[in-house]
Amino acid sequence: MAKTFIAGEDYCEVYVEPRHRFHLRNAYTNIYEIELPHDCFTQFHRHAEDTVYFVIADANVEESFLDKPSKLTTASFGGTLCRSHREEHLIHQVKNIGDNVMHMVGAEALQRTPTVGAMPLTFEGFTQSWDSSRFRVYEVQAEAAPSPITFAIFGLLVTLVETTVTVMGDGGSATVRLAPGCFVWIEPPYTVCLDRTFCGLFAEWI
Repeated sequence: MAKTFIAGEDYCEVYVEPRHRFHLRNAYTNIYEIELPHDCFTQFHRHAEDTVYFVIADANVEESFLDKPSKLTTASFGGTLCRSHREEHLIHQVKNIGDNVMHMVGAEALQRTPTVGAMPLTFEGFTQSWDSSRFRVYEVQAEAAPSPITFAIFGLLVTLVETTVTVMGDGGSATVRLAPGCFVWIEPPYTVCLDRTFCGLFAEWI
């Protein structure tokens, strides 16, 4: 007879995993960060929503599961991953077997946003890398002088380097300094000015 795995006994939900630091939750997303030092590991935890992951530092991990053999997973700095957890829930434990601190930002797709772009973005410096049923993901390189970008869609802008951005919304404008892994959640109407040093990633909710 197959074993029944029980939340709270065999695993915890992603929201209470101690290594996950949650920064933002709203109707459309749940955004968290994980920094896992060498030879450290998470608890067994469950993912149940489609998630995009942004790789802030090289990752070399061992994933263990409750009902199948473990596997090795690698991801390179500046990359992105997408897992369709809503269709198939994932229960795993992650151990950092690399030499450096594993650093990722994860963002769940919750309910559909009211505004969805019919076509990929065509902003200068935005290069689409892939899409799925819930996300379009772009590499972003602001090589020219800062210029305003006004978004009519929902999305997440994540920096890979230390930089400065100016954000303008209904509440006014502010210039903020961002460290690698910091992010700006976009809800239209929203305008952003990227410093020419900006190098990062953008995920569009679709």
